[in-house]
Amino acid sequence: MSLLPASSRSLLLSAALAALPVAAALPVALTATAAVAETVDTSFLQTVSQRLVATVNGAGSHASKVAAVLAVVDRDVAVDQIAQSCLGRYWRTATPAQKQRYVALFHKVLANSISDKLGAYEGLSLAIGTSEARADGTYVHSTLTRPGQNPASVLWKVNEVAGQPKIEDVVVEGVSLVITQRQDYASFLSSHGGNVDALLAALDRQVANHG
Repeated sequence: MSLLPASSRSLLLSAALAALPVAAALPVALTATAAVAETVDTSFLQTVSQRLVATVNGAGSHASKVAAVLAVVDRDVAVDQIAQSCLGRYWRTATPAQKQRYVALFHKVLANSISDKLGAYEGLSLAIGTSEARADGTYVHSTLTRPGQNPASVLWKVNEVAGQPKIEDVVVEGVSLVITQRQDYASFLSSHGGNVDALLAALDRQVANHG
């Protein structure tokens, strides 16, 4: 069982994981505000995707590209919130020290995954489509195309974090990064008696053995 974020989805997140039927009952002003939010989130994804595609397809060393992608991740992806979501119910039982160590390791594992898989995405294009407001955030549709691969449907979940739009999940062909990783961690923890330290030790080994 892999403890790494699923490779294609973790890169898409960096390259970058049901709506409530109440819209008709909302006041006009609130509906307008939601529409503005969707427009902002679509514009945000357009800007992020342009940065990522230009970096991945541009000149420069592998190391410089990785550094540039990670800069986008740090600025535009809610990695801390994603880490918490991926740990699921075990986040509530973890100690403050375990939480701090886990989030730091999650960042490192994600960075390593990006470094490992970045080359496979050279030549990509990402077309941003429409957006839709759901109960848990705004979802922006897009289509990812890579040389020699069939186009893939990619759905980006965007929410406001500390006053700024941030990517909180990416769903590739119906498969969520956050849900997939949460299931992976939950399976591991279930087989280790819910011991968060066991997960931390496994992530430590992943980081230590990288490269």
